[in-house]
Amino acid sequence: MNESMNDTNRDASGRFIAIICGIVLLLICMGGYFGYLGVKGYISGKVEQYTDTEPVELPEVTYTEEDSEDVLERVEFFSKALEEDKQILELILTAQDINVLINDHPKWKDFAGKVHVSIEQDKIHGTVSIPLSKLIGMFEGRFLNGSAVFQVTFKDDQLRVNFDSLKIGEKDIPESTMNSLRAKNLADETTMDPEVRKFFQKLDSITVKEGRLHIVPKP
Repeated sequence: MNESMNDTNRDASGRFIAIICGIVLLLICMGGYFGYLGVKGYISGKVEQYTDTEPVELPEVTYTEEDSEDVLERVEFFSKALEEDKQILELILTAQDINVLINDHPKWKDFAGKVHVSIEQDKIHGTVSIPLSKLIGMFEGRFLNGSAVFQVTFKDDQLRVNFDSLKIGEKDIPESTMNSLRAKNLADETTMDPEVRKFFQKLDSITVKEGRLHIVPKP
């Protein structure tokens, strides 16, 4: 009986960890790989112009095993406390913390070495180098290399993530396309998940400030 309850708790805790990681991943992963729905057609029509035959080398993330364990334990502790409706302080993640999660969290193993994050004041910067075949299911041997900057707001239990700027390779996306991309909330599809909505209802705020991501629970 106890073993069954422990398994249930681990599953529940893992679900909430995945939700937290999903939020962070949403913020950094180019709005679902460069706003996948918004630019897929644009890239498909100009593959040679906007993709490369080689990946780019992303900045190296240096940390110890103890650093990794600390980040993973903090995220698990926060998620489990939220799940059990316990009073908990905010979860604060630096860009280094997020990069460690990308590299070491089992839910993120597909992104290790393909996504890198930095945070400057109140904006999240992300750089990616991803095989295009993983995004669109074609174009074997082509890589989507690029970077983006995001703005994040959270109000009335609703998360908004919007492009501030976007580059594919060294090329800026034309302003006419950027205008429509900036208007799109990249968090829309994620927030349709009932578990994510339930999670958001327990949060007071999600903000990016002074170079850190702050996830604050309601009292």
